[in-house]
Amino acid sequence: MSESPIIMEEKAGPVAEKELTVTLAPPTKHVVRNLEILEYLIGTVAGTDKIAKVAKYTLDVIKRIVSSCPHSILARIASLIPKFDAKATYASTSLSTYRYILRFGYTPFVLSKLLGKLHASLIEPSRAQKIWNNEESLGQLVDLYYGIFDELDTLYRLRIWQNPSLYDKVVKHECWAWQISIMLGLKKNWLKLQQTKSQITKLEVQRRVSKHAIQLSANLQSGGASPDSVVRQQLLQDLNKNKEGLKKERETERQLSELRHRKLVTCLDIARLSFDCAANCTDIFNISAPAYSYSVLSLGSGTVGLFKMWINAAQELSAQ
Repeated sequence: MSESPIIMEEKAGPVAEKELTVTLAPPTKHVVRNLEILEYLIGTVAGTDKIAKVAKYTLDVIKRIVSSCPHSILARIASLIPKFDAKATYASTSLSTYRYILRFGYTPFVLSKLLGKLHASLIEPSRAQKIWNNEESLGQLVDLYYGIFDELDTLYRLRIWQNPSLYDKVVKHECWAWQISIMLGLKKNWLKLQQTKSQITKLEVQRRVSKHAIQLSANLQSGGASPDSVVRQQLLQDLNKNKEGLKKERETERQLSELRHRKLVTCLDIARLSFDCAANCTDIFNISAPAYSYSVLSLGSGTVGLFKMWINAAQELSAQ
């Protein structure tokens, strides 16, 4: 992130000393167009996946509205497209398969990491507990569990293997693995949010204390204390170091900006995972819910996830 330009004005103080007043000018930022952000996201696997997810569940929701409200404006617009329902179903299924293909192939890398940890724990048994008894290893095991069944699902969709009864079990395990992954993600992001809030509060308190100290220094310079006051001289010496004060203030503002962005992104992650959790629960626990519930919740998850990626991409591009 580029540093803010600085405007400095030199004024004569009331006690015949010169005080340097420092003002931070508004930072200049590279204006990023929405088209640039979209191009950037399409160029990434994660961005393409999120766009495909939003498109798929948007189609599913439109299909539900058209079928349940045949006299709605949306249904009338859809009626202008020949065989709309069949085309929307085909497009939705194709987008779903495309997303599975995008995810395919990650499991061997997770397995390689776990095998590396297993090898290390066999060589040094005394370190086994330290290697395995942590959240990182748990997350990798869950990723392996989910990845195996997710990729089996992909191969079934591509007709590499065909066994409907076994496929039902694969889908069941895939749902449970995804649910465990969601819960771990919610826990991780909740702790991250609390830590970020604490850091923001700490920096804001430090900034207020610093501003109060500078104001106290200005009051002392205006004649509030005797010229030979030891306290006054010490405060003037400690507080009127404009270069260091400016650098510290700029660093504090930079850190606060980063922390506020991290807080927003973490809140969006919690919202996204909450949508995913609610949608997945309807499948796992066979909850009696309206037919469109899964599509609406998944669309909410995809939209929040895409917005998170959008603001991250905008920040990265504006810094270039």
